[in-house]
Amino acid sequence: YGPLIGLDLATGKQRWRFELASGQAAEYGTIAGDSLFIGASFTSEGAVDPPVVYALDLATGRQRWRTVLDRGTDLQWAAPVAHGGQVLVADTLSHEGSAPTSHLHALDAGTGRVRWKADLHADQQGFFAEPPVVAGGLVYVATASRRLLALEVDSGREVWRASGFPV
Repeated sequence: YGPLIGLDLATGKQRWRFELASGQAAEYGTIAGDSLFIGASFTSEGAVDPPVVYALDLATGRQRWRTVLDRGTDLQWAAPVAHGGQVLVADTLSHEGSAPTSHLHALDAGTGRVRWKADLHADQQGFFAEPPVVAGGLVYVATASRRLLALEVDSGREVWRASGFPV
């Protein structure tokens, strides 16, 4: 909980400060080019407020965009994945029954607009620290329902899924 703070690497002095909403907890971030992509969830017990993904200017901390995702979900613990002009983030249910399913969201890296959203077929809560993996035009993502999905990275179309993996 609390603000995001940018420090000068040479001096350790604060360069900028970005305030999050009350009750919002920042997850891991990803630096790509001159941007910091970071997600924040409302993690208090019973909260169903939607998670938010931010793009901040790395030098100034100025917000470039923010995208509000699905109510009743929290972001996975993994850092966003920046690939091919988009930012990939996965969510999970905030608690059992808080949302119908989890999703992988592909956001435009320049605007934050949702390019596509893929159903992860996970109707239960489960957190992962492993980010989605992009290779060969596909994005691979594990789910709380013990599935591994392969999706087209440009469209989110499901290519295949395998079940029964331990979590």
